[in-house]
Amino acid sequence: MSLRTVELKAFVPAKDFELSKSFYRDFGFTMASDNHGVAYFHDENVSFLLQDFYAKELAENLMLHLLVEDVDAWWSKLSSQGISEKYGVKQSAVVQQPWRMRDFVLYDPSGGSLANRPEHAVACLRNSKERAMRALAPTPRT
Repeated sequence: MSLRTVELKAFVPAKDFELSKSFYRDFGFTMASDNHGVAYFHDENVSFLLQDFYAKELAENLMLHLLVEDVDAWWSKLSSQGISEKYGVKQSAVVQQPWRMRDFVLYDPSGGSLANRPEHAVACLRNSKERAMRALAPTPRT
């Protein structure tokens, strides 16, 4: 008998399923499948399931974490793509946080946001009033 875990994926709600699928593809995720109102997205070793379902209570309280290496590269990529203009969403500047993390916020079409940081950043896809995708990483000690 084995109790080894293999994977954990969250279902992410979408107000506009087609728009959200396009957004996450443009963000950099690969859509591996799309069946019966559930789209499977992944990038390297991370994944989530986007669903053609929206419940305010769920959307305002869901959070996922994504590990990234370079917040500045992510910010530059998304800025140069014009993703905020294309989807009518906001993208903040990279900010040094008091808890020694750097991040930025990019809101998704359903109201969510993304933040990224350098050196092994933790990104959070947070479906809340801000629905944030946030990457967090420790600031290198000097």
